[in-house]
Amino acid sequence: MNIFNIVSGICSIASLALAIFVFLKIDKVKSIIEKQTKDYKSQRNKIRDRLNNFKISVLNDTDIESRSELRTELFDIQNKFKKLLKSDCKKKIEKIIIMLKSDTFDKEKLCEDLDYIIARFRSDEL
Repeated sequence: MNIFNIVSGICSIASLALAIFVFLKIDKVKSIIEKQTKDYKSQRNKIRDRLNNFKISVLNDTDIESRSELRTELFDIQNKFKKLLKSDCKKKIEKIIIMLKSDTFDKEKLCEDLDYIIARFRSDEL
């Protein structure tokens, strides 16, 4: 009977520690999401306009500088809003980045994917 009391006590302590750990993690993730949401709301119009300008630039001139600037902007979006971006948006960004690595890419497809990202930045929430 004594061994059951010991196991029960250990399980109680472990569950308390786990509950505290989960609470702290949730609180940390919540604060990250709140910060990213605030950043998104303050920067979304600027990002949307920059992406649109990059799209025009890349479609008119496919030099390495234009593609590099667009890739940098997309990497920046990934890093700033990684907790807010939905999986389809993340996939589109990855797809564009891969597309821009090539000297020859389908401009129509690039435009379509960029239009999708730009449209996402028109909405109040990602």
